[in-house]
Amino acid sequence: MHETGNQVRPLLQPESTPLVALERRVGNLIRAYLKKRCPLTAQSVVRNLEWLLRHPDARSDSTQGFAYLRLRHHWRMLAAIDNKAGTRWG
Repeated sequence: MHETGNQVRPLLQPESTPLVALERRVGNLIRAYLKKRCPLTAQSVVRNLEWLLRHPDARSDSTQGFAYLRLRHHWRMLAAIDNKAGTRWG
């Protein structure tokens, strides 16, 4: 996995990463956001959800894709609110 301690390292080739690893990564980023409320982490959640939406193994499941779309929308809103407020809680 691409994690060290509480840090999530950049992912170089998301399209070749197993879908389950991307899903796990999103979960870890969400947990990291809940701990520190960092706007950059919210943006990272959005970016990783976009990778999930484009992943070849996720395209065939419309229900899963719809869930990723809804999550991405939610996290875009959080990232925008955090950026607008200049928030860095915790």
